[in-house]
Amino acid sequence: MRYRHSVIHVVVLAALAVGAMVHAQAPAFDAVSIKRHVGGRGGPFVAAPPGQYRTTSTPIAFVLSWGWDIPMGPVYGIKGLPNWADEELFDIDAKWPANTPREQVKEMWRAMFAERLKLQAHYEPIDDPSFALTVARADGRPGKGLTRSTVDCDAVDAAAKAGRKTPDRPNGAPPCGIWTDGETILAGGIRMADLAPQLIGASGRQVVDRTGLDGRWEFVLHYSRQERDPNAPLGLYPSIFSALQNDLGLKLVPFVGTNKLLVIDHIERPTEN
Repeated sequence: MRYRHSVIHVVVLAALAVGAMVHAQAPAFDAVSIKRHVGGRGGPFVAAPPGQYRTTSTPIAFVLSWGWDIPMGPVYGIKGLPNWADEELFDIDAKWPANTPREQVKEMWRAMFAERLKLQAHYEPIDDPSFALTVARADGRPGKGLTRSTVDCDAVDAAAKAGRKTPDRPNGAPPCGIWTDGETILAGGIRMADLAPQLIGASGRQVVDRTGLDGRWEFVLHYSRQERDPNAPLGLYPSIFSALQNDLGLKLVPFVGTNKLLVIDHIERPTEN
């Protein structure tokens, strides 16, 4: 499945090369595994309990944003990727101390991509039509379909490290994770900042979280993809805009944002282990 690039206007070429950010003393993951996915496309499945990132049946394009300040997902914030990076599927499992600061985790991702994929890249600032994910109600209350999660993500992480599988949530979602097939999102205890990037493909624009909702949330969301033609007939489900507002009490508000485009100068298929 090929994803389309957003139409963007490049304002200034950033002089800073991404490769220069990865230095000799960069922190490393406790463990990281990258393997070609065996079987058909079935997701991707993503789980991100504290101290771990697990994904299966996933293109490299989808995970690049974990190390850089670009939107997660299908090359909306990336330019210059070879075809294999958004067509070939991989299973990735990375682990680090659960209390590691977010910026240090990003350094780990950048170091891993530089080592395992020989990644060299640079940033270009862009003006880009975007959506802000907000709460639809004036009083800031979410919809009935959006419920606070009671799952203990620290316990989920400890069980995973001990090799024990935690049962899925009652709605079928992975605990502390998210599953999507492009028209359904099952969330088993995720932050709103994790939901926003998942809406890029369905809305056709970059999405940032401005809900003000903290903590982790569980929900089921069904929607029809229209990113290639907003006027196309809907499928079985309503548009992402209607589904968000009707089911979760959220809405997408358009604005023109200044974002970062990651331009790939060199990348190779990852070495497996």
